Amino acid sequence: METPILPHVPSLLDLSGIEEDRRAGVWELTATSVFPGLSIDHMPSRVPVGQIRSIAMGGGSLWSVLSAPLQINYAPASGGDDAGASISLMMQLLGSMEVSQNHRACVMSEGDMCLIDERFPFHLHGQVSNDIVFLRMPRRTVLGRHPYLENGTAHLFDCEDPGAMLLRDTLLRTLQAAPDLREEQRGAVLAAMVQMLGAAP
Repeated sequence: METPILPHVPSLLDLSGIEEDRRAGVWELTATSVFPGLSIDHMPSRVPVGQIRSIAMGGGSLWSVLSAPLQINYAPASGGDDAGASISLMMQLLGSMEVSQNHRACVMSEGDMCLIDERFPFHLHGQVSNDIVFLRMPRRTVLGRHPYLENGTAHLFDCEDPGAMLLRDTLLRTLQAAPDLREEQRGAVLAAMVQMLGAAP
C-alpha cells in the first residue's frame, strides 16, 4: 500500500542524514520528546530507516512514521484527565505491528486500521520495519460523537466492510492532499473524519 506520505512536509526526523552509529539514540530521543509518555525498548543497534513527519489538522494532527523494528510502551501522565488527550486512527502501510491496550490486542498488517486511546497505556511491537500513519483527534470530540469507541481500541476494523473501506480510502487521500489544503480546510477534514468513524464497525 505504498503511497506518497505527506509530500512537501519537512521531516521532524530523518535518519538518512545521520551517522549510522548515532541513529538509534537520535530516534529514541526525538520520539520520546515528540510523544511525551513514550518509552522505547529493543531498539536494534543498527537502524537502517527512520522518519517522522506531521502536519496540523485543526484541533488534531496527521502523522507518518517509518521505523525500524522496535517495541513502544506508552503511559499517560499520572493524575491527568482527557482534556488534552487524543484518540488516534492508525493505519499500517508497510510491515506488521502488534497493538495492545486495555486487555485487548490485535496484529496490524498492510492496510489494517485500529484505534488507540492516549488516555490509557498502550503497547506497540513491530518485529520488522514499519510504515504507519495516524490521525490524532481530540478525545472528547471523538467520544462525544461515538462514546462506544472508548471500548473499541486495539481492535481491527473489518477491512471488508464498505464503511471501513471508505474510511481507509479517505485517510489515504487525506495523507496525499493535506499539505496542499488551507488551515481551515484541514480543520474541516478532521471534523469529517471524526464523523466518518461512525461508518466503520
